[in-house]
Amino acid sequence: MRRTSVVVVACLLALGGCGGSDGISAADLTQQQDAVDDVARTVVAALVDDLGAAAPSADSLGRGLYAGCDGGDPDQASYFVDTFVTYDVRDPARAADEVSAAVRKAGLRASGVAMTDGAHLTSGDVSIDLSSQDKGGGSAGQNIFVSSGCLAIGKNQISTFNAKNGRPVTP
Repeated sequence: MRRTSVVVVACLLALGGCGGSDGISAADLTQQQDAVDDVARTVVAALVDDLGAAAPSADSLGRGLYAGCDGGDPDQASYFVDTFVTYDVRDPARAADEVSAAVRKAGLRASGVAMTDGAHLTSGDVSIDLSSQDKGGGSAGQNIFVSSGCLAIGKNQISTFNAKNGRPVTP
């Protein structure tokens, strides 16, 4: 009996150590989610203010969800917000210049190669991808994808969070 108890305790300690040390804490996860949500708000507000764009709605920018990481483990995911703004159709080059100026004014910086109809930006550990919504040869808005880096969350937490349709992101 004693041998069985020692083995059970050793297994529980091993499992507890593995799960606790590799995963992100609830506080750190909330901090990452808040950072992504805040950047999404910043991008949308900058485009609304500077381009006269319209946000998706007055009440919501969308939902924050998890997506698997490229090359990541099943326990890992990125937290993301996929949102957009629309505006009157304008010349794509003009739209690109205006979007670039608006995000720079908001304190966001481009990284990597900027494309003619999109850009990759960063704010701390948060990535922002912008791409033009094309309509009739012009730009009619921006698709905005904001995400965290790859986080060790846990398979069960990922599926439970997404099954509840993530969390709302308000403007």
